[in-house]
Formats: sequence, C-alpha cells, structure tokens
Amino acid sequence: MCAVAAVVVWLTAASTERLAPLAEGTPPFDATVYSGAAIGGSVALATLAALFVVAVVSTRPRTRPADRAEFSPAGR
Repeated sequence: MCAVAAVVVWLTAASTERLAPLAEGTPPFDATVYSGAAIGGSVALATLAALFVVAVVSTRPRTRPADRAEFSPAGR
C-alpha cells in the first residue's frame, strides 16, 4: 500500500511540475498537456484520499457487542 501511495504522490508532483509554467504566466506550448496534467493530478489526489480512507477503516479495532457491554459502566 505504501508503494501505491508513493506512486500517487509522485504522479501528483509530476502534474504540479507541468502546471508550474502556466501558473507563472508563460503561454502553454500545448493546452492538452496542461489539462491532462490537471486531470491526472485530480485523479491522483482522489486515489490517495481513497487509499487513506481504506487504510483507516481497515486498521480500526473491531469490538463485539458483548465486549462493549462488558466494559461499559452500565454493563457492570
């Protein structure tokens, strides 16, 4: 999973690097490169966010209802 996250971060950085001349005000050589980079960056960020959600959900501790009742003040 870390390797996938590293690739997503690398793709986002590459997209940002391509968009830098556009932000500086220089005329773009090919508009499709910049729109493709923007789409790629958006997809990369969405993928990274989805991986983060999956990682958080999959590492949450799972408790059974019996465990919760046993350790709650009302269950004693």
